[in-house]
Amino acid sequence: MQKKPGSPIITSSAADTQVISLTVKWHPPADNGGSLITSYRVVILKGSSEIKNVNITDPGTTSMFVEGLQRDTEYTVKVFARNAVSVGPAGEKSIKTNLKGFPAAVTLVDLPNITKEVELKIKWNQPQNFGAPITKYTVYQRTDIEGDKTGRWTKIKIITDVSAREFDVKLEAS
Repeated sequence: MQKKPGSPIITSSAADTQVISLTVKWHPPADNGGSLITSYRVVILKGSSEIKNVNITDPGTTSMFVEGLQRDTEYTVKVFARNAVSVGPAGEKSIKTNLKGFPAAVTLVDLPNITKEVELKIKWNQPQNFGAPITKYTVYQRTDIEGDKTGRWTKIKIITDVSAREFDVKLEAS
């Protein structure tokens, strides 16, 4: 006789937790209830408020990236498994986001998708800082040929004056 599945086991660790994001990882339930798992549902709670509720229809998926969280905050993560009969009980884990971490990625400002110019001014906004002060920016360049996005990244400048937030790049044909 088929029955609802058991609880998935949440395996997320400290390595999966950042300042404003986390990766929820889980193993399928040890008992599938006699029927294949067909989907999962991931619920993220902050206190009693539900902030994420995502259905995952690929039963082979056993992780999910969640962003837009608050730093140094406790969240309850629940993962439910569904089989042909019903939804089973939640696997549940309390996870706290980090207080400190790497700064967020910079946001480029007014950068054209395509240019025929030989010099390009790149500008960026200061990223959100999650720890020690930002001490430098490193500018990298990648040359793409005919839409092939596999070019190699090359470091072209380290900027230690973090108030500058702009740099002139001289473009060269390869």
